Amino acid sequence: MKQISATLDQLDTALSGDFPDEAGLRQFSYALADQPENGMLEWLNMQACYPQFYWQQRDENEEAALCGDACTFGHLAAAQAFLQQYPQWPELRIWGLNAFDGADDAATDANALFLPRIEIRRQGGICTLVCNLCSANSLRDEAKRMRTFLRSLVNSRPLPALTSQVLQHQHLPAEQQWKQMIHRALTCIEQGNFDKVVLARKTTLTLSQPLNAAAFLAASRAVNHHCYHFMLAFTPQQAFLGSSPERLFMREKQELYTEALAGTVAGAVENRRAHELGQWLLKDAKNQRENMLVVDDICQRLQGSAHSLDVMPAEILRLRKVQHLRRSIHALLTHADDASCLQRLQPTAAVAGLPRQAAREFITEQEPFDRQWYAGSAGFISLARSEFAVALRSAAVKGHELTLFAGAGIVAGSDASQEWQEIENKAAGLRTLLEENIALADNVLSQENFAPAVRAG
Repeated sequence: MKQISATLDQLDTALSGDFPDEAGLRQFSYALADQPENGMLEWLNMQACYPQFYWQQRDENEEAALCGDACTFGHLAAAQAFLQQYPQWPELRIWGLNAFDGADDAATDANALFLPRIEIRRQGGICTLVCNLCSANSLRDEAKRMRTFLRSLVNSRPLPALTSQVLQHQHLPAEQQWKQMIHRALTCIEQGNFDKVVLARKTTLTLSQPLNAAAFLAASRAVNHHCYHFMLAFTPQQAFLGSSPERLFMREKQELYTEALAGTVAGAVENRRAHELGQWLLKDAKNQRENMLVVDDICQRLQGSAHSLDVMPAEILRLRKVQHLRRSIHALLTHADDASCLQRLQPTAAVAGLPRQAAREFITEQEPFDRQWYAGSAGFISLARSEFAVALRSAAVKGHELTLFAGAGIVAGSDASQEWQEIENKAAGLRTLLEENIALADNVLSQENFAPAVRAG
């Protein structure tokens, strides 16, 4: 990222000008040369300021790296109200995470959203550096602080190799506890309490040394294609990251794009075998029913906020370890309101269940851990355009620990052993990055947990 240093010098000169001793917002934008692979993550990894956020869109057309918070928000509605004060900057973006329960009106501090001080963004072949100068008191004082902040930024270096070895692992719930939880869920479904519930597991890996979150995400990005890649680093030792295949929603003015991603089968390296599994998934009644439950719920939740709704035919999304059934949904909104979209769509039936409230109550009572960011959302909002990925295939990094999350949709007819294998396959998208980059001695983790299997109907 050779051009960044020169651009920061230009920015420093601009900030040395006269600014009013009053509250306000200023934005500075500079064109950069397009950056090489891993360039943004390499630059972000070298900075000593937090929070840090990285984002790459699923189609790889858009990428961003940002650091430092000019302003923070505990709820999307507060972030949206802030943006509405500055209609002259429709591309002004607030980035971050919404917790699994972060769309609730009462969860006023559940989220980690912020306006970055420095943002490097690539859209197509155009790369820009953006500085947001924001103060609730004095832009003059903030300009001085920003100049000091700029001097803390350093040049990028290659990311370190992944050398952390897995010493031990712990599932929560363990397999027997998982089977008991599935049994209770199926009993509730039979009694008519709900039609579907999505239950999750977290797996904590104890590592031989602290894991570099940026290097881990770069390794995921290199092999987990057709995914959103995101990372929010809170400190040098703590981050939440993921490579998610699922869009929560994308809004362009009043056009809304969302999707139902539900129904899963194992993946395969060989194209012919992968195609056979995908065709089975398209025809399997149980998986089709699971997907249509999500479609119907999304359409119902958007009623009253959209002029029209269109559901596309089912298609197969092929990933590295699994394949999913997906139906895309397009809506024309009555008005642009991202906070309303989040409240209506998160959590979707694909990560919570149906009816949503009954399923969420079961999750709260039965799951032996707090999901926090898992199955929430990661992305950005602006007046012109907003986009959030569902925070799936995700992990929490904390020093010597890496915690992986995965879930499975439970409906009538679900089998606990098959659902356990499904979450094994899903977690493998991140877990195997360590196995594939490091020669683990004596198969530290039980190989039986990683055996591929096809989910039967």
